[in-house]
Amino acid sequence: MAKASSASRSGLKKEILGIVFLALAVLLALSLFSFNPDDPSFNNRISGPSKATNLAGFIGAHLADVFFQTFGLSAFLWPVFFALFALKFFQVLKLAFPPAKTAAFIGVFITVSSLLSLSLGKRNILGGIFDSGGALGHFGARLATGYLNIIGATLLFTLILILCAMALTNLSVLELSRSGGRLVSAAVDRGRKFWKTRQKKRKEEAKEIQKRTKNPSWPFRQKREDEEKK
Repeated sequence: MAKASSASRSGLKKEILGIVFLALAVLLALSLFSFNPDDPSFNNRISGPSKATNLAGFIGAHLADVFFQTFGLSAFLWPVFFALFALKFFQVLKLAFPPAKTAAFIGVFITVSSLLSLSLGKRNILGGIFDSGGALGHFGARLATGYLNIIGATLLFTLILILCAMALTNLSVLELSRSGGRLVSAAVDRGRKFWKTRQKKRKEEAKEIQKRTKNPSWPFRQKREDEEKK
């Protein structure tokens, strides 16, 4: 009885956490996609009472502003990750986050934000001007370019991103390259077969046209011969 009650309690806790993360994912997605720079936020102080046009209201306007200021374009990844956590707690997906994968998860955000800041700089995001990588990406890019140039910093962040992705997905670069090579070779073989069949059809059509031009009455004569044979 004690084991059954503890199991039911743990299951209930997981479901509650799943609902919380799902609500966060929906709230953040609505906040980000309906962002309006004219809404009241930490970056836009408005004197007097004013209504936010954000779909998540006053809280959503502030939330979107904070996420865009901090993460830039990579802020759109957060609702996806919250949804994945919700599916994990609902036991739809089996996800494990040991310390190594947690560090890789954090590394993905830092490297993506830094690469966005390096490559795009400040951009118009849904009407507001933000750094593409947010404050996080700007800090990482500035720190890396202080010791390396832009090309060196880009290579460094790309390498870290690949390593973090490998740690998260347990995929090997060699396996990916082999599978990619197989896909390319299969596509090339299909292209060759398609080209050969097409060329064959063209030759047959050309022969048919030549026969008709040499002997215009050929189809009718062939039809008569077939009727006589019958």
